[in-house]
Amino acid sequence: MNDTFHTIVIGAGSGGLTVAVGLANLGKPVAVIEALHVGGDCTNVGCVPSKTLIHLADAHGAHDTAHTLAEVRRKRDALREKETHEFGELPNLSLIFGRARLAGPGKVIVALAEGGERTMSAEHIVIATGARPRALTITGLPDERMLTNETVFELAVVPQHLAVVGGGVIGMELAFAFRKLGSPRKCDH
Repeated sequence: MNDTFHTIVIGAGSGGLTVAVGLANLGKPVAVIEALHVGGDCTNVGCVPSKTLIHLADAHGAHDTAHTLAEVRRKRDALREKETHEFGELPNLSLIFGRARLAGPGKVIVALAEGGERTMSAEHIVIATGARPRALTITGLPDERMLTNETVFELAVVPQHLAVVGGGVIGMELAFAFRKLGSPRKCDH
């Protein structure tokens, strides 16, 4: 399949969606290619789940923490589905799930999530793929115990011990919320 657009946006996070929606509202045909989830870091592994966790930790404290963590995921997933539906229905905007690769000036090939490939061309290509957390090597810490903002919201139980490395907004919010949920617990030795 070969499609031509005014602009192809790679990445459906806040930056990519801002560009895409703005252009689509101006009547420009836009393709948005997303490899995983609409909403990027903010919706999925940043602002939304961390602030939801803070709110629920304030409301419930260290009582029924498994329910609190599950509720964070439920609310995040509901918002993600709502955003995916809303952006998928916008006029002039084609939301495509898959992995994009540049294939020359004005050309993008997408390995579609459902299989196959789609070749597209556009006058403009915007790369808005965001960032990924960097895993640190910490002597004595098993790989399966290393958490990032991409994995911490998948926890089913609050860890007894937790060290947050990084003093950015998400790190501070996670430290604040997990402390209210009872992590870290005092060591009796």
